[in-house]
Amino acid sequence: MLLTRTLVRFCGALAATFALGLVLSAAETALAVSPNVVISQVYGGAGCATTGCSTYNRDYIELFNRGTSAVALNGWSVQYASSTSISATIGNVTVLSNFTLQPGQYYLVGESGPFATGVNPIPTPDVSASINMSQSAAKVFLVNNTTPLTLDAVGCPTSFANVVDFIGYGTANCAETAPAPAPSTTTADIRKLAGRLDTDNNSTDFVAAAPTPRNSASPTVQVTQTLIISEFRLRGPMGANDEFVEIYNTSSSDDTVFTLDGSAGFALVASDGTTRFTVPNSTVIPARRALPRRQLRRLLARQLRRHGRGGRQHHLHRRHPRQLRHRALQHRQPGQLHLGEPARCGRLERRGQHALQRGRGLPGAHPVLD
Repeated sequence: MLLTRTLVRFCGALAATFALGLVLSAAETALAVSPNVVISQVYGGAGCATTGCSTYNRDYIELFNRGTSAVALNGWSVQYASSTSISATIGNVTVLSNFTLQPGQYYLVGESGPFATGVNPIPTPDVSASINMSQSAAKVFLVNNTTPLTLDAVGCPTSFANVVDFIGYGTANCAETAPAPAPSTTTADIRKLAGRLDTDNNSTDFVAAAPTPRNSASPTVQVTQTLIISEFRLRGPMGANDEFVEIYNTSSSDDTVFTLDGSAGFALVASDGTTRFTVPNSTVIPARRALPRRQLRRLLARQLRRHGRGGRQHHLHRRHPRQLRHRALQHRQPGQLHLGEPARCGRLERRGQHALQRGRGLPGAHPVLD
C-alpha cells in the first residue's frame, strides 16, 4: 500500500510539491507509524550474577514524545511479555502516572531492581514497578489503557486497537516487521535519532548500544523544523543550466536537518523525478541564516559528479532576511509540511517544477517497510 501525503501551492504554472511515500506490506504485525509517543529504549540487563556485570542496577523502559503536541499518559500502561509467550493474557502491567508528556520529552519507567551488581543507578524514574525483564529477548507494549492484552497463538495481541507502540527484541515471536537486535547486560535497544525514527520496523528503528536512560527531567529533543526555501531560480541568464536554491532557517536557534522516515535527508527533486541534490541529515543551518553558500555549492558539486549530472551550473544567491516575503515551511509531523508563497513568482521558469521533498534522498534512500 502506498501512503502519500502531498501539499501543493501554485505560483503561476509552477507547483512546489512536498510528499512522503511509504510502502507498507499487509503483515499482521504492521502498525501505523506512531504519531506521538513511542518506546524509545528498553534495558533488561540488571540483576546479573557478578559484581559490575551490568551497566545499570535496574531494568527500565523509556518513552519519548516524537510528536508536536503534548500527550496525557494518565490511564496508559506498558505491558511486558516473554519472547515465547502465546495464547495468554499478559500478567506484567505497569500503570503510568498522571503525567503530560511534552513534545521532545522523555519518560522513564523503572522496573526490577535496584541490584547490587549494577554499576550505575538509573535516573529517578517517573514511575516505578518491579517487572523482571529479559536482557536479550522479550516483548514490550505501550497501551492507551490498563487492560491486559491477550496474545494469540502466534504471540501477538489479538487486537492492536489500543496498542500505541511496541517492540519485540531478540528472538521475540512478535515484533513490528522484524525484531530489534538482542541487547545484553551492557547494551540497551535504543530507538535511533534520539527516539524520533519510526518506520514501523523494530529491526531498523532500534540499535543495540550503551544504555542511556532519560527521564522527564532530561533535556528535551528538537522534534520540529522551521526551514524554508527562501529563493530559487529554475532558469537564469545562462539558460536552463543556470539555477539555484537557498534554504533558510527562520528560527532563533540553529536547526539540524533530520528526517523521521529513515531517508537520507532533504532532497531537491525535479518534476521528472530526478534528485538534484540532498541536504543530508545532521547538516546544521545557523539561526536566521541560509545554508552556507560554500557548503551547499560543495554538496551540489559532489553529488552531481557522483550521479553523472555534471555540467549543470548551480548558482546560490543570498538575500538579507528582511527582504524575504514568505511564510515558514514548518515540519510538524512526518510528512506534514507547510509552504509559504515564494517572494518573486515572476522569476520562476514555468516549464519546470522543483520540489524540496522529505523522504526522497539519494538513490536507494526511499523508506520501505516490509
